[in-house]
Amino acid sequence: MILNTKENGWFVLYHLYSTSLNYDSQGIKDFHHDLKIAKRWGIKYVVIEDYYRNFCWGEYTCPWNKETFKAIIELIHNEGLDFIPYTNPTEVATHSKIFKKYPQWMVRDRGGKTFTGFLSVFFPRYYREFDFQLKLICPASNWKDCYLEQCRELLDEYGADGIYMDRVDHRIKCSAHPNFEEGIVKIVKRVKEVVKERNKRLIINDCGMFLDKTMRKVLRMADVILIELLPAGRLTHLLKFILYDWGDYLYKMRKILSPLMDFLNKGAYLTSPQLASSKAILKRISKIREVSSSPLLLFTHRATPQGLNLISEVAEQEEGVSFCLFQPEKLKGKGEGIKRLSPLA
Repeated sequence: MILNTKENGWFVLYHLYSTSLNYDSQGIKDFHHDLKIAKRWGIKYVVIEDYYRNFCWGEYTCPWNKETFKAIIELIHNEGLDFIPYTNPTEVATHSKIFKKYPQWMVRDRGGKTFTGFLSVFFPRYYREFDFQLKLICPASNWKDCYLEQCRELLDEYGADGIYMDRVDHRIKCSAHPNFEEGIVKIVKRVKEVVKERNKRLIINDCGMFLDKTMRKVLRMADVILIELLPAGRLTHLLKFILYDWGDYLYKMRKILSPLMDFLNKGAYLTSPQLASSKAILKRISKIREVSSSPLLLFTHRATPQGLNLISEVAEQEEGVSFCLFQPEKLKGKGEGIKRLSPLA
């Protein structure tokens, strides 16, 4: 692993340490061990995902165990690092209270039915399970107020040092709520105001999609941009056009399209230029720099030592660019995942 003195990130999957509903001293101990390693690698931002109970996307203030969660946050702060909670303003879990209580907030297709985002169709090898767990929720609905209140609670009650916003680049026509894209800009703007009032940071995800007018507005509001390297980068223009106008139809055809995309993307997470080529990564950085001068974090799904070394090397060479560690579980067909940081130490 290449070390540098920049402010790097660590994207933590909370379930690798604990999903206990009781106080979990071993989970805290394991996390503290990896946190020490991360700090030696220049980590500044610790972004934590799936800390919310039962993996209920959309309910970000209900941790598995509040005492365990707060102990982990305290460890982060004791090391002088920033705790950044994961949030997603465009998707919720179907088993969440929000989905069941507020069906009127959901994105609807032309037939009035809810549907899932494009990732489960175009990248089934990685996102197949989300086809059943997540549904799109419209930022132009009253969901924005519920989401914003959760951001306030994370900042005020849990001492978060900022907010991470994922999946802001969905481009879907919602038959139930006009101005889906305008809703994204408004919800990001409101979160930015809340974060700024508290002198905290807003980290926004960029997953390599087409930088249209909406995405440019969104990224300009970011204090830090996390560039998520995905195979999708090679199809950005085509995907934007297809998904915006025909995303709901593609979802209906998922039983046909998913096996096809599964075949086409076989090995893409190891060999795609967007993940394996420094030239392609630098090209994306250049595109983002046309929009924003904010610090950048490089995040790769090629979660192997080779993949992590590549983004570390690029970050070392580029001003204002750092790397973001990621440690997914081992996923069949995509190489060896890294559960803990210890093997890299």
